[in-house]
Amino acid sequence: GIVRTITSIATLLVPFVLFGMNGALAKYYPNLKSNSKKGLVNFIFITVVTIYVVLLGVGYFSIDFIEGFFEENAKALNDYFFEIAVLTGLIALYTLLTAFSKSNYDISTPNIIRELFQKVFHALLIALVGYSIISYQGYIQGVIGIYVLIAIILFIYVNRKFNFSFGLSGIRSFPIKSEVLILSGYTLLGGVGSAIVLQVDQIMVTKYIGLASNSIYSTAMFMAMVINIPRKFVSQISIPIITNAFHRKDFQSINEHYKKASVNHLIMGGFLLTLIATNLSSIYTIMPNGHLYNDGYYIVIVLGIAKLMDMTFSLNGEILYLSTYYRYTILFVVVLAAVTIISNIILIPIYGAIGAAYATLFTYLVYNFSRFLFIRLKLNFSPFSRITPFIIFTIVAIFGGVSLIPEVNNPWIDIFIKSAATAVFYGIYLVYFKPSNEIHQIYIQIQNRIRSYFK
Repeated sequence: GIVRTITSIATLLVPFVLFGMNGALAKYYPNLKSNSKKGLVNFIFITVVTIYVVLLGVGYFSIDFIEGFFEENAKALNDYFFEIAVLTGLIALYTLLTAFSKSNYDISTPNIIRELFQKVFHALLIALVGYSIISYQGYIQGVIGIYVLIAIILFIYVNRKFNFSFGLSGIRSFPIKSEVLILSGYTLLGGVGSAIVLQVDQIMVTKYIGLASNSIYSTAMFMAMVINIPRKFVSQISIPIITNAFHRKDFQSINEHYKKASVNHLIMGGFLLTLIATNLSSIYTIMPNGHLYNDGYYIVIVLGIAKLMDMTFSLNGEILYLSTYYRYTILFVVVLAAVTIISNIILIPIYGAIGAAYATLFTYLVYNFSRFLFIRLKLNFSPFSRITPFIIFTIVAIFGGVSLIPEVNNPWIDIFIKSAATAVFYGIYLVYFKPSNEIHQIYIQIQNRIRSYFK
């Protein structure tokens, strides 16, 4: 509970430190001339470092107020403000370096570096705690150390591949500083809104019902977040495509990409949600102390539905931000922040941790539907097609069919049977009904490779 809350607070603070500069880097860098790119990078990094130092000072002089916020139900958190400050700076640095790499059309490497080191070393830290080789305090320091390692490795990588460095050169001659600051202000609001949706529920669960409840809630949230993994990669691939399409005024291409992303999101997310939901009882059985986390069963389901709905609305945020209407982001962020905070304040004291899940589901619905209506009215784009309701019906039908399979006593065998059944049903649907041309092409490629291998 402490580690998750520390990370949530740091992640919530990162958009304020970045001030939307990561978005400005992604938008302007690819289309600038080479002599202006250096000035843009230096201007952005100097600005971010300045903001970080200022926020550290504000935090230092506001320490009494911050301590009072968690005093009632999570007093232990007040001993970790230094770790929160360090973690905020590391995540901000990693985010900027990632944006720089993406602007040079290297999308996958930063994600691989982060996921590989975070997952492998975090698992190692947990094992060390479990065998009493390191203390719990050592575990928390180790978590910070992982982020240090990721930032260092990513810095070395972008420096060697793209000759990355930053200083003061080129800032004075950089021509569009005011334009970058204006765009960054709007991006800041978008980043804060996204961070509020993703993090504030954990912070408020901690405040209202304590760190133990947040450990249950955050564990359930991590299970549900697996559903969202395909969206992250599709989004990262889509941003340069949409940027170039807007630059060429190829609106038909954007609308087609919008629909394709929605279909593929829905299929992949539905598959993952079915896998998780039908195997959840067995997963909790396998987990050490799983009975303590079993209260998160319905939290996983509700958050999973919220994530799937978010994926179905496709690239709402990316299209809005990259269009000429990016300034309207402020309107949606105000709505987002208000709905998120108010719904959490109302629902958590009444329903407990599941109330935070209901609040997230409601927030995702309001936020995505309002952006969808705006994009539809202003740009005449829509993520939905005639096949969308049929895919939803198929997901529900497969979930219902797999749920009817009787449970067996061995959780591993139960997981294997239900996972295999889910994969077979989805495979039949994808091969014979072909709802996604992209997924079907992958199937054809695999089929051809298998055939060529046995020739």
